[in-house]
Amino acid sequence: MPVAILVSVQAYYASMLGSVNGRLYLTGVSEEVNREVMQSDKLCLNGPVKAFEV
Repeated sequence: MPVAILVSVQAYYASMLGSVNGRLYLTGVSEEVNREVMQSDKLCLNGPVKAFEV
C-alpha cells in the first residue's frame, strides 16, 4: 500500500477515534512512513495520534 494512502486511512481512523475521545498509537513505524506522516498535514501528532519509530 502506498504511504500516502496509508496516511489518509490513518487520518480517517484518527478522526473517528478523536470524535469519541479515543487515541491512535502507531508503533514500529519505519523512517519512510514517519517522514510521510510528519510532512503531511493529515495527522496531528500532538493530539490524539502518537507515532513511535522502529
